Amino acid sequence: MKQTEMNEETTTRVAALEAGSVALGLAALEVTARGLDTEGPDRDGDLNLTIRYAVTNPTAEDLEYLVIRTQLLTPEGLILDENRDTEQETLPAGGTTRLESSFWLKASRLGADPERVLVAIAVTGCDYGQRTLGELPVPEAPGVPVALPTVTLAPALRLVSGALWRAEPDRDGDCQVEVKGLVRNLTAQVLPEVTLAAAVTDKKGREVADAGTTEEVHPGALVTLSGSGYTKAHQLKGAQVALKLSGYWPVASGAWYGELEVRFRGRRPRNVPAMEVPAGLRLLCTGYMKRAWYHIREAEGMTVAERQDALRHALEEDFEGTIAGLINGDLDLEELDENFRQFIALPPEVTTVKPLAVRGDWEIEDEALVVNLEADWVLPLTARPEEEEEEDLQYALSSPAYSALYIRRDVEWLEFDNDSGGDASIEIEGDEE
Repeated sequence: MKQTEMNEETTTRVAALEAGSVALGLAALEVTARGLDTEGPDRDGDLNLTIRYAVTNPTAEDLEYLVIRTQLLTPEGLILDENRDTEQETLPAGGTTRLESSFWLKASRLGADPERVLVAIAVTGCDYGQRTLGELPVPEAPGVPVALPTVTLAPALRLVSGALWRAEPDRDGDCQVEVKGLVRNLTAQVLPEVTLAAAVTDKKGREVADAGTTEEVHPGALVTLSGSGYTKAHQLKGAQVALKLSGYWPVASGAWYGELEVRFRGRRPRNVPAMEVPAGLRLLCTGYMKRAWYHIREAEGMTVAERQDALRHALEEDFEGTIAGLINGDLDLEELDENFRQFIALPPEVTTVKPLAVRGDWEIEDEALVVNLEADWVLPLTARPEEEEEEDLQYALSSPAYSALYIRRDVEWLEFDNDSGGDASIEIEGDEE
């Protein structure tokens, strides 16, 4: 769930990812990996890895569009997969946005060391502009082109030439309206989206077809944008085409390279001392909860802002210790039916078990605490359950494990809102004495 401490070999692998990167002459974005969430593997060996990261815009300009490439590699540097994502939202100057990128793959592809992956994240932030070209009538005669006005969309784009025409109606009376625009990329950057919008409206102003198109345009390239739309021929009498040229162009970029820990459900963390785990046959129960939201309230003479600052400081100093002191924590054995409780080798008077480890990640936004949590409990067993009994035991432990991860009700300054679900997994270890 966290960035690992990199040894010399890993540092070399990360440096190899960074090597050869070209300075693009753009303003710098801040990209930070926030963690990695794991789901699976399931019975087919399929695993979902979700990389969480943040992008901060330290520039003085708002960004209107983000282009993100995320690569996933083994610790040895073998490429596994790549995602290309886009975010069409305003990232204001000085603002931060939190994003995710998910990968589905076979767990076996992670190789000999499945608890680590290398990750590369590259983000390009773009500005936006548009120019209205006006309205042109749809030609009455088929095949006769009408010229589009030429414009410059500074500083990135020029419409060098353009034409509009209609085709002959087909046997069903459908007629195609075609629009082409010849555009020049005036920059040394890839323009991720250039759009020639062409909305066809009938004589009453109703849109009857969309003949627009969107393309990626390479640096300095002269490219033809081609779009078309169909409508009934009779709807084109007195019809107009509303034309607009728009595009995004890069103004800032940033990247992050590093190693992240892959935490499999039910697998004990590496940092748990062996002496804390009881000998003999035992069950490791791992409970998890995703994106639990708690509103921060005034309490004990502290304002929301003061409480928020104090909580942030505590979590930054010691997340595990702070969160362990807030959640219920103990696994309640009284929630188990007798047919499941009999597998737990603890006296009847022992009704709760404290967690062996608590971990996760957090963020504070809009006066709310948002947490992803995991905890482990180790239970000595009287006997090894049969396969079907083991599945039932896992299901029986899911509810108390999930309940243990909620923040206690007596913490009145944190008010629960919602969460994105959770579950529990179990792993049976050791031998019967």
